[in-house]
Order: sequence, then C-alpha cells, then structure tokens
Amino acid sequence: MNKVRAAVVQAAPVTFDLEATLDKVERLATEAGAVDLLVFPEAFVSGYPRGASFGAVVGSRSAQGRELYRRYAESSITVPGPETERLGRVAARHGCRLVIGVIERGGDTLYCTALTFDADGELLGKHRKLMPTGSERLVWGFGDGSTMPVHDTPIGRIGTVICWHITLQCRHEQPAKSPGRRTSVRRQGRRESLAHRTAEVGPGVGRRARACHRRDLSGPRRIGGQVSHFPASGARAMAHRGAAP
Repeated sequence: MNKVRAAVVQAAPVTFDLEATLDKVERLATEAGAVDLLVFPEAFVSGYPRGASFGAVVGSRSAQGRELYRRYAESSITVPGPETERLGRVAARHGCRLVIGVIERGGDTLYCTALTFDADGELLGKHRKLMPTGSERLVWGFGDGSTMPVHDTPIGRIGTVICWHITLQCRHEQPAKSPGRRTSVRRQGRRESLAHRTAEVGPGVGRRARACHRRDLSGPRRIGGQVSHFPASGARAMAHRGAAP
C-alpha cells in the first residue's frame, strides 16, 4: 500500500480581494512543501461572507448591501479562466494535486465550488455545492449532479463534497473511498481546533478548517470577525489512501 502525503490548509483568505488571495494561495502552497495532495477550505477564493446580510430583507435591498455584493461578485472567478490557469500553475510548480474552494461566477449566478487540479496543473473538474445552507441561498446558486466527478489519479481516486453533504450521505455512482471534509462553520469557544484539527471520521476522511479574522476583512465588521473551525461535518476533498490504480 502506497503512502500519500497530504497537507491541509487552515488559513483565512484576503476576503473580497482576488489578487491578494491568489498571492496567498501561492505562498501557502510553498509553505506546505513536498506533498501529494494539498487541500484548501471552502470558498477560499475569495472568501466566505460570514455574517453578511448584503442589506437584504424580504422585498428590499439596501444600496450598501448592493455595493457589498458587487465587490463579492467581482472577487469571484470563471471556471475555466485566468485564475484557474494560475491555480493550475501552482499545482504544477509543486507537483501536487490541489483541491481548493472558490466562488465561481457562472453567468449572473455565484456558486460555491470545489476545484481539483492534477499534479501537472490540469483542471480535472469542479463540484458545485448542491444545497447552500440557510442564508447562503441569498448569494449562491444550487449545484446539481452534473458536477460530481471522481478522478482517477496515481495517488488514488479523488472527489469532493462540500459542507453538510457528507452528513446527507451524498454519493457518486462511483464514489471515492475517502472523502476529505471542508467547511466554514463557526463554534464559539473552539479556537483551539485551528491548531490541530485533522481527524478521520471514516475511511481516509481528512477534515480541514478555515480561519476568518477581522484583519482579513475589508467590509463591515459584522462580516466575519470570528474564527471558523471544522465541526463534525463540512466541505470535503477526498483521496483514497491506498495502492495506486
């Protein structure tokens, strides 16, 4: 049985700042060193808008909220596009498979998407979050079964699910045997989880967290300002840690 060296990033993006966040991805990938699989959290490019209402109530949106949403949309990416090419170069430069959460812009709709890159930089595929949770539906569209690929790689089969989908028993017709989980759910009083939160909750399931700090946010203070961590379920990247196919 071959060993797979995986790195799990626990860091905050530079929220709503696409270029600065991509710069940070490159820096963190370098810090990870020689790994086979590098996994970033949900919505890392360019941020999970925790606490943001975007000025919306039933039947109305404020001008300030519309402006904030404009900034959020402008920090999203098209798939494929220049930003995915840049992320592919990161994977190729370090010779690793890269899984990263992004905010994808498809037409006039934003999606919470996980991208998977091979070690040569090729974009293997994407998975859009199927069911945004609660108020996430204000800003994110729904995914569907057309973006649930599982990829054969030299280190095993890799696929992704996002947030509570693993709790809902989401399965592809050819499921990866070991999902890795990503989320951005906050729990008060659990900051210590950021120091070590890597655990297994099934065959080869790796869990990873994202931190969100006020200093990384350029919007109103109510957006974020708390540390996010990985709870019992979350968004996931998966890699089967067994013999190569």
